[in-house]
Amino acid sequence: MRLFRKSGHNISVCILSLIPLMLCSCSHPEKIAIERLDTAASANTRELTDSFSPALKALAPLFGRQSPPEVLEAYRSSDAQLVFAPDIDRRLGSLDRTETQLGIMRQTMASELPSVRFPARIFGIATPYRQSVMVCDSVIIIGLNHYLGPDYPGYASFESYIRSQKTVSRIAADIAEALIATTYPYTATDNPTVLSRLLYEGALMNAVATALPSETPAELLGYDDSKMEWVTQNESAVWQHLVSTDMLFSTDPATADRLVRPAPSTPAVNPAAPGRIGRFIGMRIVRSYLSANPGSTIESTLRPTFYNSLQTLKNASYFPR
Repeated sequence: MRLFRKSGHNISVCILSLIPLMLCSCSHPEKIAIERLDTAASANTRELTDSFSPALKALAPLFGRQSPPEVLEAYRSSDAQLVFAPDIDRRLGSLDRTETQLGIMRQTMASELPSVRFPARIFGIATPYRQSVMVCDSVIIIGLNHYLGPDYPGYASFESYIRSQKTVSRIAADIAEALIATTYPYTATDNPTVLSRLLYEGALMNAVATALPSETPAELLGYDDSKMEWVTQNESAVWQHLVSTDMLFSTDPATADRLVRPAPSTPAVNPAAPGRIGRFIGMRIVRSYLSANPGSTIESTLRPTFYNSLQTLKNASYFPR
């Protein structure tokens, strides 16, 4: 088993194999159900163990158990299930919109991101871990207690920029990012530049946007209206700062992290700049590149030959004004 942790993301991915799912050829994607172990766990039946067997097998290493019945019992009596399951039931609400988004995502990925294999089944649980999404074998496990709303008392110790993302509307985007980042992880050179990281993060966000066409860039970046207005109005100034300070070609990984990791702001660029502004700039460069090079594909921008090449910026014809 290989555990994948993407820096700056509340996502954990363990990969054994990904089983492709046959896609519906109809024009209207079918909803993909999120199967709820958190609500079903109270039942003590053989049918429950059989039904949730793929999820229980994926959770086995986390609970230090082997057989599905043992894992189910460990999960059922876990602090996470006992503490969070009632709150999930009270606060989460309907997942209809999310399940519709997942159906659209599966269909869109099949055509635009064919190398990204969509999982066979998706399960919702109460999790004690910081990771909100786990992709294991042929299933996805979602920690639903990560999406109970910014006003949830359990998030009181989190900073506001973290709480603002703890909403059910983030589930589909987090799943899309986990799947794409698993298939195309960031592969750095010996001395990766800030530009390389920005291009990768921008390509990742653009791919997520492609998979979820109903979501706006602001929603995917986690920006409210005021933050989106700021980055839109100050795009040129931010870019000039990155260029004039030689930050763009710095090989300091901490500098790249400050530009793309979740944060309340990005003072390295401007005290008023929202966090993760490097993702916004990166996505703008990637979209400029795709516009200037119509023969390129979304998947080609996720490859090291794209984001590690100095030629990419030149070919992008990116000149914000």
